[in-house]
Amino acid sequence: MLGDLESEFAERRESLRGDAPRKIRQAVCAFANDLPGHKRPGVVFVGANDAGEPTGLEITDSLLRQLADIKTDGNTGRASPE
Repeated sequence: MLGDLESEFAERRESLRGDAPRKIRQAVCAFANDLPGHKRPGVVFVGANDAGEPTGLEITDSLLRQLADIKTDGNTGRASPE
């Protein structure tokens, strides 16, 4: 899935900078809604570019906390968290 350049089932972000957390939330919401009815899971890759290549993003405690916050902060379904 990482190398599949166009996919409804994969979201790639090079890091968690800028609007990446918002885009990840939107992708998770779209995966959960499954409007086309694929009944397949979606995957978010953090640390990969649009070509499906690893960016060398360092996995740190801070990065893992940021990812966990996306899951638990209650903003997953919103276009822009407060």
